[in-house]
Amino acid sequence: MRKIKQEKGSMAVYVSIVLLSMLFILMAVFITSNSVMKSQIETTVGIKESYEADNSRAADIYDSVTDELASKYIFVQDFDTLPTYSTNTTTYTVSNSVITLTATGNDPQVNMYNVTSFSPLTYRYIEVRYRTSLDGNMEFFMIENPVDGQYLISVPITGDGNWHVLTVDLWTNEAVKNRSTITGWRWDWRADGNATMNVDYIKVGK
Repeated sequence: MRKIKQEKGSMAVYVSIVLLSMLFILMAVFITSNSVMKSQIETTVGIKESYEADNSRAADIYDSVTDELASKYIFVQDFDTLPTYSTNTTTYTVSNSVITLTATGNDPQVNMYNVTSFSPLTYRYIEVRYRTSLDGNMEFFMIENPVDGQYLISVPITGDGNWHVLTVDLWTNEAVKNRSTITGWRWDWRADGNATMNVDYIKVGK
């Protein structure tokens, strides 16, 4: 009988130790889970606050981007409406902010005079987004009513039928670079006839 009581006492101690051990493990798991959950909640709150802060600054961000773009470009022709430029051996139509130019003879031109005013030392580049099916050259006479090629810049164009952005560096012609002010130009959208071209925009910028 005494032996049985001793065994029961030992078993009770063993069970107590196991229960205490399980209790400690459960407490450790609870504390760890609680810490992780607290960290996740803090992170979520931080993300929410950051998002709300960005939302409250949305107008400021938009204004800063708009101001940056405005300072980058001094002239933008995006063909939202039909322009009234004079032309030579060129007809054009506008649809969905794209102008379609059609040559009716050799040396097609669009005269973009008195459209802006800038120094080429500050605004150095002309960007043209275009699409055509024939290779050739695009030319800009960077002076109003040009009578010779002194202010001419000619750049090759790709005629694969896909959209391309042509960048014209005004500094490639010293006479153009050293002009104090440019207010317009003659745009020979290609140097030969019998062709068409779509143009999305023309921009003058830094």
